[in-house]
Amino acid sequence: LVQIAVKAQRGPNDSAWKTEDVARLEKDENVEAKRTMEYQLTVLNPTTDKRTNLAVMDVMPTLGDWRLSGDTRKSEWSIYFKGPGVDSVMVNGEANTDYTIYYFTGDATQFDGLTAYTDILAAAKSNSLDSSWTTSYPGDNMVTAFIIVFDYDPNEETATTTADTVVLEPTGTIQIEYTATTPFREADD
Repeated sequence: LVQIAVKAQRGPNDSAWKTEDVARLEKDENVEAKRTMEYQLTVLNPTTDKRTNLAVMDVMPTLGDWRLSGDTRKSEWSIYFKGPGVDSVMVNGEANTDYTIYYFTGDATQFDGLTAYTDILAAAKSNSLDSSWTTSYPGDNMVTAFIIVFDYDPNEETATTTADTVVLEPTGTIQIEYTATTPFREADD
């Protein structure tokens, strides 16, 4: 499957989404909004084929984490998913709620490259994730990764999205927006 994925971010002082520069958070013990980041994940289907059996995973930045390439991501602090769900999901430009979210609260540094992500996404799509993943939101400042698995019925390869199967159209996009926050901590100067 060929796909293009872009992760954009917007911090409390940003007016637009950023994909190149890192958005900045502020050390403010009393104002959580200054320690809150918005994220936007966009997955593009650049092919002329429709796609089904879809899943999108994201891992929150944390010390010692990894990129898909297997290189270290060099995150300088941990940030956590703020739920209980995502802010919005769009498929082919339309709002979509035909999915299940799986939350992970363990050590996200174990996701150390493309093979780890591929194996986890395959398990999510076959509903065989291990017990470290849950569909019940565990609470703020706990979620270190999440997966959104879009509804799919292998007996229903449809031309359009139905209640049982989400279809990503040729050149279509999946866009997921969510909020994350970092707990207050005294930073090293």
